[in-house]
Amino acid sequence: MGHLDTQKPASPTMRLLEPWRKASLRTKVLIPFLVIFVISMLLGTYYFLNVVLRMIESRIEEQLRGSATHITQELLQQEQRILHHAQNMVEIKLLADQTPDTNQARLLQIHELQALRTGSIRFLGVYGKDLSAGDPLYPLVQKGLRGLRVTALIQRDDPAGTSWHLVGVAPVPAPAWTVEVVLLETVLDRSFLEELGKRFGADVALYDRQGDPMAETGYQTDNTKGPALHARVQAAAALPADTHLLVPQMLNVGGTPYKAMLAPFTVNYEPAGTIAVMIPVQGFLSTRTLVVGQAVAYALIIIIGMSLLYLLIVRGITVPLKALEKGAQRMMAGAPVEGIETPSGDEVGTLTHTFNEMSRSLQHREKQLRVKAREFENKTEELNAILEHMADSVVVLNRDYRIEYMNRAAVDAFDERVGEKCYKVFYGKDEPCHPCSIDEILRKKQPVFQYSSADPRGKYYEVIAQPLHQVNGEDKVITIRRDITQQRLRIAEQRKMEKKIQQERLAAIQQVVVSIKHTVNNSLTAIFGSLELLKQKDCKLSEKDREIVGIIESESDKIKSVVSKLSNITDPVVTQYTEDVTMIDLDDPSV
Repeated sequence: MGHLDTQKPASPTMRLLEPWRKASLRTKVLIPFLVIFVISMLLGTYYFLNVVLRMIESRIEEQLRGSATHITQELLQQEQRILHHAQNMVEIKLLADQTPDTNQARLLQIHELQALRTGSIRFLGVYGKDLSAGDPLYPLVQKGLRGLRVTALIQRDDPAGTSWHLVGVAPVPAPAWTVEVVLLETVLDRSFLEELGKRFGADVALYDRQGDPMAETGYQTDNTKGPALHARVQAAAALPADTHLLVPQMLNVGGTPYKAMLAPFTVNYEPAGTIAVMIPVQGFLSTRTLVVGQAVAYALIIIIGMSLLYLLIVRGITVPLKALEKGAQRMMAGAPVEGIETPSGDEVGTLTHTFNEMSRSLQHREKQLRVKAREFENKTEELNAILEHMADSVVVLNRDYRIEYMNRAAVDAFDERVGEKCYKVFYGKDEPCHPCSIDEILRKKQPVFQYSSADPRGKYYEVIAQPLHQVNGEDKVITIRRDITQQRLRIAEQRKMEKKIQQERLAAIQQVVVSIKHTVNNSLTAIFGSLELLKQKDCKLSEKDREIVGIIESESDKIKSVVSKLSNITDPVVTQYTEDVTMIDLDDPSV
């Protein structure tokens, strides 16, 4: 047999928090403080390092972008210088051919050659149609002979190796057609790129359209052919000539860290290769390591110092509280607690004094509670005795539709079914009923839910459900089930008897109606016959006689209608005739 149980089992969350709940006050205060403080220091250090290092790296990237932009523009301007000086050489040649005194032309030539040397430009000479088709300059000369002033990138192979030349051509005009051209070039070798790199503070390398190196400056050729740089150069070479400068990337060349940027290299506004601009960042990396180390060291020093200081502060609080804890444990064990010495006059001292007063009060209160506990125990036993001797079934249900308590009457009626689903026990169903007392009481908050129901055995019950408020805060439902099977059977028999009496009454009325109908209809037949004879006679009736005849005929029709209504009675309706006499209501619509 079940009993009322108000103790709530511990939830999984409470079981997980049990070790923390039992931890000391020092642990509960120290661990959250250290965790929050360490996380705050680490986040602050990380933010500081991120800002400082980002500023340094941003400067390097800004310098790299500026160098790459200036170097790209410088190569474009070098093309314009070649064409400009080539045009000057053409004009000097025309002046020399047209002027008898050639001293002036020679001075101009010397001045122009000095300007060429200053601009790293070399005079190749004057070429005509007799140039061999196998010469690398042949395609460029042919363009000049067609009157074009263009530049081109020429590759030359000699015993010293392969070299690349930026060559410009300017046609020498003639009366009929161009027969000669002037060629100038800049050799894109290591000396030219080193001079270019010194001016803009970077190492420079050129690569052809296939990604192979054309010329380099401050690092070895073998290193420039490394797979990482080679792959980046080939990817950049596939981009359109008007592509913007790429994002700077870290690159390790020969063990030296660089910040590298690739940009398209164009000649005569057409893709010719790729420019690699690189700045060594060894100093930046060393600075970054130093800054990170110092920031971490400062953070650790602050964390350790604050932790020690916090431990001292916490100790001054936890030692008195430890004494209070031991006193509380003795109090919980039921042992007498002597007064705890007050350590100081601060908040902890006040707490100790309050604890001493509380312990004395609790010991006095404990005696009173023991007396009340004995009284409550007696009342509980009395309540259980009342429930066990009730004739009606008393059942307690929880929110999960499970039975938690059954009194003796419920067990006798449904067997011991504590822990099972109520709808399975009482109604033989596999799902909750609709409507359900648990839903109505606990979810819809009805104060009382009353209904009648039948169980699978055919017994009828009148059920009253009410909320049961537990001490632990969990609401349940208590139901009282009263067996009304015999009462329903008596009501059914009573209704059957009333129906039989009604049928016998109706049969008696119908017998009387048949007698009345037979007698009255015979009289009515005679009256209607006499009235017809009066109407058919030729004797003249006075107006008053005719009125009397009409009245007789009208009243005879009413009598006939009343007899007809009596014949059609199936459920007589009774109305009050006088104070002590009732009659059948023939005017009721059901008659």
